[in-house]
Amino acid sequence: MGSKASRNASIEALRLFAVAGIAIFHTFQWTFQATCTGLPEYAPLAVFPYSGALGFINLLGCWANEVFFMISGYFLIPSAVRALQNGSSAGPHAQIA
Repeated sequence: MGSKASRNASIEALRLFAVAGIAIFHTFQWTFQATCTGLPEYAPLAVFPYSGALGFINLLGCWANEVFFMISGYFLIPSAVRALQNGSSAGPHAQIA
């Protein structure tokens, strides 16, 4: 079995911050739904007194989601390239033994 690679502290901190952002967004999702129900599309921004805080939480959730995609690409794409260079066959044309 190969040795486990050391973790990059800055990537792990970014991942932790993204997890927190997504968790906060999902915690307040019911507030977004309650605010937007029955109102015209952009009315909640003007009607709801805490629209600035909700907007920030919404952007935090969107940002965190994008960070997860970037972190996944940062690790998965090079890993897939190494696997293909080592003779691994993947995809619909892979031979079944």
